[in-house]
Amino acid sequence: MKKIIFLIITIGVLNCNSTDKKTNDLIKMDLKRNVKYMVESSYQNPKRRKDYTFIEYFFNKNGMINKRIKFSDSKYKFFEGYQIYEYDEDNNIINSSTYSLNDQLRFTLEFEYNSKKDIIEIRFYNLEKEIYYYTDYEYSKVLDDAVLITEKKYNSENELINHSDKILNSNDEIIKSNIYGLNNKLNYYKSVYNQNGKLTKTIAYNSSNNIQWTQMKKYDLNGLMSEQSLISIDSITNHNWIVNYEFDKRNNWTKRYFIEGKDTTNYTERKIEYYK
Repeated sequence: MKKIIFLIITIGVLNCNSTDKKTNDLIKMDLKRNVKYMVESSYQNPKRRKDYTFIEYFFNKNGMINKRIKFSDSKYKFFEGYQIYEYDEDNNIINSSTYSLNDQLRFTLEFEYNSKKDIIEIRFYNLEKEIYYYTDYEYSKVLDDAVLITEKKYNSENELINHSDKILNSNDEIIKSNIYGLNNKLNYYKSVYNQNGKLTKTIAYNSSNNIQWTQMKKYDLNGLMSEQSLISIDSITNHNWIVNYEFDKRNNWTKRYFIEGKDTTNYTERKIEYYK
């Protein structure tokens, strides 16, 4: 259960950050200075060096990822492969191609923007270069300093699959998100940020407005997460992790430990190369 919870939390945070237009990939990944290349190894079972993911990142000089390669042990083989990213002159992603490790194209994503550089559509193409599904985005003001983004996902027959909406504050931070099925709301989330724009609290609700779980985070003076906790409705899957780091000479962290009680439940190691 610990491994599943940790993966869910990590994926959720990454998705939430994807709407932020005011930053680059280096900042999103807590990286400083001119990083050219990084390999990141993460273990869900640190003592036995099992249940790992191994990811290589290649950055351009604007701090955006040009290429990402992912390996894993047999448990996560489905996610292995690599992505190639293309950007426009404003650093907005316009194309993403995903390949298997033997260089076979799996699928392609195309991104379209309006004149304000807000994303309005993502198209998913299969191997035959046919649209498999697409997602449309609509924007509307709900308050003077908040924007409602509605996402609608359609299949190749233009039939609605599901939809969701997010409310963003003036800092492009998601403060509430709703996820819907075809006919009803499935669940929704509320988020709180500190004055530095760091996510400090996420509360998950079901369709009956009952809290399912609460995730809380604390940060150190460098803006790195120092503590993370998860409180669930069943009280069985409650967790509290202390996060420790080691750093290189440029103050980028190279080792990160998630510690619960006396056990290290997740360990991540980074090897970083810089532009000269």
